[in-house]
Amino acid sequence: MALLGVLALLWVKQVVGQRLSERRRHRYRVVCSVCGQVFHDPAREMVVTCPACGRHVERQEVLDI
Repeated sequence: MALLGVLALLWVKQVVGQRLSERRRHRYRVVCSVCGQVFHDPAREMVVTCPACGRHVERQEVLDI
């Protein structure tokens, strides 16, 4: 029973670690609503400039399908 408990804890730790690393990886990803360009912008500003079309884009959460 103890072995199953340890394995369950290791599994939970791995799943949580994967989710946190994926969240960190996608934190600065921005999608332009005008041209559809996906780019990386580490600035904390809510409005950024798209490198492809030059328009100002408001930061939104990027959903993976």
